[in-house]
Amino acid sequence: MVDLARNHSMPIPSGRRNSSSNTQTTSFAYATITLPKTLSNKSLDGYGHAVTDLPNLSSRTRSSSSSASASATTSTSTRATSTPLAPIISAIKRGNFLALSEPLLNVLLMSMAGKNSTALETINISGAAISAADAKLLAKLIRSSGAANIKILKLARNAISQQALKYIFEAWKYNQTITVLSLARAGINDKTIKYISKMLVKNETLQELDLSSNRITAPGMEHLTDALVYNRALIRLCLQSNNIKRGGAPSLARLLAKNKVLRHLNAGSNGLGPEGCVMVADAVRFNRTLNSLSLDMNEMGPLGATAMAAALVSNRHLTYLYLPHNNIGDQGLEKICESLKRNKSLIGLDLELNNIGAGHSLVGMTALGDVLRTNHTLREINLAYNLFSGDAVSELMKGVAVNSTLESINFTNCGISTEGALAIAEVLPSARGLQNLGLTSNPDIAVEGYWSLADNLAKNRSMKGIQLDYNSEDRHVLYEKIQHLLTRNFIWQQAIYAAACRILILSRVVLLGRPANQRLLQTQIQQQQQQSSLGKGAWTTAATASDETSILLCFHTNNNN
Repeated sequence: MVDLARNHSMPIPSGRRNSSSNTQTTSFAYATITLPKTLSNKSLDGYGHAVTDLPNLSSRTRSSSSSASASATTSTSTRATSTPLAPIISAIKRGNFLALSEPLLNVLLMSMAGKNSTALETINISGAAISAADAKLLAKLIRSSGAANIKILKLARNAISQQALKYIFEAWKYNQTITVLSLARAGINDKTIKYISKMLVKNETLQELDLSSNRITAPGMEHLTDALVYNRALIRLCLQSNNIKRGGAPSLARLLAKNKVLRHLNAGSNGLGPEGCVMVADAVRFNRTLNSLSLDMNEMGPLGATAMAAALVSNRHLTYLYLPHNNIGDQGLEKICESLKRNKSLIGLDLELNNIGAGHSLVGMTALGDVLRTNHTLREINLAYNLFSGDAVSELMKGVAVNSTLESINFTNCGISTEGALAIAEVLPSARGLQNLGLTSNPDIAVEGYWSLADNLAKNRSMKGIQLDYNSEDRHVLYEKIQHLLTRNFIWQQAIYAAACRILILSRVVLLGRPANQRLLQTQIQQQQQQSSLGKGAWTTAATASDETSILLCFHTNNNN
């Protein structure tokens, strides 16, 4: 089921890559470390008491004298074998990471060297005041790339000093493992962004960077763009809720024009204004790598929407466009719809809270309905928090009725009336591709509208989810009926999929022959079938039968029903 609620961040990132461990060595089992607030010289245990010493550690290891430091350098192999590692790892898990001494950290890194350990694969430090002294230890971990093997580093919601950031990013040039870095709400400004930019020029590992909710302005955006023009690794960048404004729009546009690897960009809530959005749209027009772009809350207006519409005509790679809270109105939507008649790449379009349909206007919904008659690419449309009359909904649904590819529409809090609900229900029997429908927070829909949706859902086989308020006295009966019909659709779709897979397997056998191991497996299946009783149901029989004709017949019969 597709959820088209307001976009707050970039599309969900791909799954984290896990390195394969050496079977001849031992790896730590602690995959994720979440660290509470710590201070530069002490930390808190599980009971809130100050902790200055680690338990069960020898005094030689904790010594801060120069002789102990020299011993850690000259006898590292002996120290690594004599010092218990479990208490160190346990201390890190308790949140004492920043309070560790450098000799202990050396011992830990020496023991992890060459073992492809996952103990520090993910480090999450939040709500901490990271001083220069703390940063030196963190920088040592970052620098010891092969031993620490950090993949994800999250430093969000911290107060990080300028000197601390300097230490961290000076060590970063030696790192070859970190792929994800989050510095959201970390107080990054135009001065400290220079350290990050310097790292990005030559870094070939970092793929995702979150700089949201910081204090980056136009000069900082210029420094960042100068670095990313040469970067060949970063594919996801989040700049949500900074202060770039119109003055930083030329740098943002230059980034989109020059960078050849960035796939996802979130520049929402930056006060770009209509003219700034026009600059960004002009760059999108010629971009050949960007897949998703978020420009929510940037005061785009009809002028910016018109420029973005022109960009969609030329761009053949953008698949998701997020434009919530931009006041584009019916005029802006009409321009975008004109371009979507020619665009063949856009899959998702978010138009939440854009003053569409104001004053009972039919212009925007009529234009969108016309697009859906010919466009076979769009899959998701979010229209939440706009106001639509019953006639406007009816105009849109005329296009949905003949469209076979649109999968989800979100009408949350759109002032949908009973008349609008009846218009939606009327097209459910013919809407072959529609799978999800959001209708929550529409209190004007009466009982008649809900029951019409339920009755027409009985004639639909594609729907997987409907979000409703059930403003009805007999809501329990209504809920049970809709839930039953959605469950029926799910089982039917699973059966269709299983039968189609079986047909493909049989077709491959006919064309290429059956491998020896498959012949043995088929023999075992046939023996089990002979021992089992008959009468398991039409779809079970179709899934286990060896006769292609019976499967095709069953598939065709159920499809007609």
